[in-house]
Amino acid sequence: MKHVRIALFVVFTFNGFVSCAGLRAKPYDQSTRNMLQEYRKGSFSQAYIMADKLVKRSGGPKNRDYYLTLLERGKVALANGNYDQAIKDLQTAEKRFLKIEDTLSIREEVSTLFTHERGKEYEVEPHEMLLISPYLALAYLSRGDFPGAIVERNRAINKINHYVERAKKKYLENPFSRYVSALIYEMEGRGSEAAIEYRKIIKTFNYLKDMKKRSRRSNDLVILVDVGLAPSRYEIKYGPEDITCDQQTYTVSFAYAGIRPTKSRINRCHVFVDGTEKGKTRLLYNLEKTVMIQYNKTRSKRIGYLVNRSLIRLGADIEAHKTGGVMDGPRNAIIRAIGKGIRLINKLTIKADLRQWATLPKNIQYIRIPDLSAGDHTIKITYPGGAQVQTVRVKKDTVNILYKVVPY
Repeated sequence: MKHVRIALFVVFTFNGFVSCAGLRAKPYDQSTRNMLQEYRKGSFSQAYIMADKLVKRSGGPKNRDYYLTLLERGKVALANGNYDQAIKDLQTAEKRFLKIEDTLSIREEVSTLFTHERGKEYEVEPHEMLLISPYLALAYLSRGDFPGAIVERNRAINKINHYVERAKKKYLENPFSRYVSALIYEMEGRGSEAAIEYRKIIKTFNYLKDMKKRSRRSNDLVILVDVGLAPSRYEIKYGPEDITCDQQTYTVSFAYAGIRPTKSRINRCHVFVDGTEKGKTRLLYNLEKTVMIQYNKTRSKRIGYLVNRSLIRLGADIEAHKTGGVMDGPRNAIIRAIGKGIRLINKLTIKADLRQWATLPKNIQYIRIPDLSAGDHTIKITYPGGAQVQTVRVKKDTVNILYKVVPY
């Protein structure tokens, strides 16, 4: 039995040292910092260049963060108008996340017991998964591919059924996804299906009264605006705490991710059409609130996992010390070396997992401008610290959609 334990110690320690080599790489939150700075300034072309470098530096599909970097590049590409790239990246990333969802890699879980949380492949949070399809639908619409948008609308509705309704997790409700879905139903001429989705988010914003006036097709323009950035993660450390066992002192410590809102100067945006103010944007989806609720609901479980992992490490360290003390010669030296290796790994791997889809917004706002004349219009969106101007061609007898990002 002792020899079995020795073999396990050797395997775990080897895995730990191999994974520790990855610690020399820059943490994910630091790797995205420059890209996010450009993104916050509205320099989307420069942010896209940096996001592209982030993907290439990741090293490809075998890297644990590769598919997360695709989410970042896809989101930046959407803001920058690179719709083909946005569709490719978001679909590729989503395909991988769906494959690993609800699965457990025993090899990864065992190896990370002796390394760090970042040693596992990134898995999207439920609120992140719910946002992929509506963003894909907007990318398809922006490049003029209506059938593609319909496919993503259907997938968006299916995801809401899976993550929100069947799972009975109302805090994950996504009014943005429902609203985009309803707009596409309207564009199809399926008003009853659109009304169903609008009714489900009636508590979030009042739109049904506008729907009652829609007895005919109108040349409406809907502007969807991503505002700010979602809450960011930061590291919280526990310990080091010394524990004495059999006159030997052992150290226990771990780190976990905290979360805090990202500041934004923007409350609402003013919208002008051809120089005339049409109103202010209204809140559609408070993503920040969803992220904070989700974090608080899962915080205890995540900390519990880290505590258990620390106790397993401690037990392995104690066992190595005891076993080494009763063995002579080379075996004694090996066991003691393993114990020292575990303690060294503990010191090197006290790192929280700060990875997240960093380019998601703080909230999503909207404004619907009815009955514009068909043809080109100059749209100006102003907000504290900036303005964006764009020419939009409004098509006749349909809903027209414009997607913008104001991430200050």
